[in-house]
Amino acid sequence: MDLRTALLLRRRGFMSLYFPVQPTHPQSPFTLAATTGRDSAARAVTVLATTTLPAGAFPNAVGVAPNGRVYVANFGSNDVTVIDSVTDTVLTTLPAGTNPFAVGVAPNGRVYVANFGSNDVTVIDSVTDTVLATLPTGAGPFAVGVAPNNHAYIANVDSNDVSVFAPPVLVSVSPAQGVPGGGNTVTLTGTDLTGATRVLFGASPGTNIVVSPGGTSLTVTAPAGSGTVPVTVTTPIGTSNPFQYTYALQATSTTVSVNPNPVVCGQPVILTAQVATVPPGGTPAPTGMVTFIVSSDGPPLTASVNAAGQATTTLTTPLMSGTHQVVGVYSGDANYLGSLSALAPLTVTASPTMTMVTASPNPSAQGQWVNVCAQVVATAPGAAVPSGTVTFTGPGGLNRTVAVGPTGQACFSSATLQSGTIVATYNGQACFASSNGAVSVTVQPPASCLITVTPPAGTVTVGQATPLSATVTCNGAPVPNAAVTLTSNSTIIGFALTNAAGTATTTATFTTPGAQTLSARVTAAGAACSCANVTSAPVTVVVQPAGPGMFKAQPACYRLNFPPSPWSFAHTTLTVTGATPGAVVTFHQDGAGGPVLCTAVADANGNASCTANLSVFQVLTPTYTATTPVAGGFLTSSSTLLPCL
Repeated sequence: MDLRTALLLRRRGFMSLYFPVQPTHPQSPFTLAATTGRDSAARAVTVLATTTLPAGAFPNAVGVAPNGRVYVANFGSNDVTVIDSVTDTVLTTLPAGTNPFAVGVAPNGRVYVANFGSNDVTVIDSVTDTVLATLPTGAGPFAVGVAPNNHAYIANVDSNDVSVFAPPVLVSVSPAQGVPGGGNTVTLTGTDLTGATRVLFGASPGTNIVVSPGGTSLTVTAPAGSGTVPVTVTTPIGTSNPFQYTYALQATSTTVSVNPNPVVCGQPVILTAQVATVPPGGTPAPTGMVTFIVSSDGPPLTASVNAAGQATTTLTTPLMSGTHQVVGVYSGDANYLGSLSALAPLTVTASPTMTMVTASPNPSAQGQWVNVCAQVVATAPGAAVPSGTVTFTGPGGLNRTVAVGPTGQACFSSATLQSGTIVATYNGQACFASSNGAVSVTVQPPASCLITVTPPAGTVTVGQATPLSATVTCNGAPVPNAAVTLTSNSTIIGFALTNAAGTATTTATFTTPGAQTLSARVTAAGAACSCANVTSAPVTVVVQPAGPGMFKAQPACYRLNFPPSPWSFAHTTLTVTGATPGAVVTFHQDGAGGPVLCTAVADANGNASCTANLSVFQVLTPTYTATTPVAGGFLTSSSTLLPCL
């Protein structure tokens, strides 16, 4: 029966078609016939002289796989019945397209079922009895033929063409090697790669399979692995020929940069290494450590490689001025080989410095020890502590060189400094530039202390509280806060501290009349200089007895002269009582040191009087003072001198 007759019969409902099939199983020497017709009861595959197995509706084509599985296309129920030819049992029923009409089996076990009604072919894996794919064909796929090279040919009766399905073929793998950790993107080229469902690297599947539109290439992410493994591509049609892929440590390159550059001595320097993969490279990026080596005078520094392939550290150890070389050594990791960078020059210049000078104490006294220090610091952007020496020069031939200590200080002490300017010169060092500073020192002469007792004003009387004072000076300047002891005839009569003006004031009461010798002594140093144990010159004070016999000036008044004249404007009578009979009494204007107005000799009762003419200026003074000599001094007494009423 020819094809056109078969098609005509099928269209008219006569479906009794016989297709002889050669047996492929050595223990099944039988002929299968797919029998169908308008009677729905006649839906079975008849095994002649053996048994009858159930099938789907209108079974009309049979194919036998190399493993003995039998595949029956059921035209009416759009499915495929799978039979175990060893046990003659139905194993399963698989879905197909519309009106499955022809069956073909390839040597690799792929089963092709041509679906006449849906214009496609169902591809079945005879090992797992699973549908791998449904692939489009021409119009009216009617017959299937499979070549020994596993190419399947589908005859399309309505479109007058043949659809060809071939297993994938690999032509190249690029790159042919990658890192053991996987992650490399690998490109496979070949033919018939469309529909790739799996790419194996040895036994490990790749991921992220992307097939080009024409099916001539695909990309895949390599899994982790080791050694050299075959790479194959599997599509619904079959598995490709293998290509070799090698897992190996991949090469890297390392470059080093320095920032800033140039720098001054002590300035922090950022060292950066960029670790890059050498093609074909790989994913993930390199990890591990980079060791930075700076010539022979810098310490080795290490830093971790980050996700961007960078390792960064900061060099803070001062380098000598000049040109240095920096190299970065990448250690490598489980996927990448180590690498060594090219030399990166680093230029270091001497750091500017500043020198500050101090002297303490300042001012100082002659012979006093003074500590002179120079502080040397690096100025921005320099850093670190300068080393080297400082030379001090100054008045009196001062010339001393002192080493700079670990804190940047150079100091010396001297008790022979002279007033003037001391210059400190930092002599510089390979890493630091020279600089200088100065301080003005004042050296005062030795302390010259003087204490002076001020005689009490007016008459000093036995039992009367008398204000006493003494003044302490050092080189003419007041000495505050000095402790002063006052004595009379070697007996302590008072204590006091000097005030800001250097004066100590106290009150004393004398108990015996007559001449008293007053003196003062500093018993504790003051704030300005040490005047301890300095004693004043003695001062004699006459203490008169208390009671009626006391030397006393009496109040007086004056009357105007007529006619008055400037030099004889008024006259007055001045009187004193309690004087020593026969003693001379002198009357003074105002105080005991004032101009003499007149003198008189005391009578037998101790009274003395005299009349004095007063000038126009003398009447303006409201007091007068009488004095008379006694043993060891003078008695004094003051009283009023007012107009007579």
